[in-house]
Amino acid sequence: MRSFILTAGLPDERSYATPSNVLHPPSPGPNEFLPALLKELTGLQVAPDRGFEVTDLAEDAVAWVREGSEHDVATWATWGRCGGPAAGFRWRCHGLVDDSQYHSEEFSSYGLPGMALQWSMEWWKSGYAHRFRHQLLCAQFSTETAEALFHDVWQRVFGQPAVLAESRHGD
Repeated sequence: MRSFILTAGLPDERSYATPSNVLHPPSPGPNEFLPALLKELTGLQVAPDRGFEVTDLAEDAVAWVREGSEHDVATWATWGRCGGPAAGFRWRCHGLVDDSQYHSEEFSSYGLPGMALQWSMEWWKSGYAHRFRHQLLCAQFSTETAEALFHDVWQRVFGQPAVLAESRHGD
């Protein structure tokens, strides 16, 4: 598989769940891109709204599923999947108990035909919401079709081309 890192065409920082969203809707982010990519690659349809994460679905459900969480006196974490049992994205979100200003999140793909993807990001407190900040996106493609599909979905969701630089990630 050829490996790449996203270097330009980054999604705008965005804000979630603010009262101003009614007048100024937020720009797209990972919650819109990952389900769109999953649908194009596998035909699985997952709603982009993570507000409906559930824990009591059947194992073969296609959804945002929270699979677990943990916390101690200093840290918290929650994790799950977006997709179905055979293909989708695993996600893990974690932060500090005594600091609601910041938390981080990582996505790793599984079972995607012709592609493997890892994406890490941060969420920073901004008023009543959190702003998304891209950290690192690593993509591996085994087919030109999968690479072209990634670029097509990125352009459609974010309105700008993804610029990928070849990397030694995963070699």
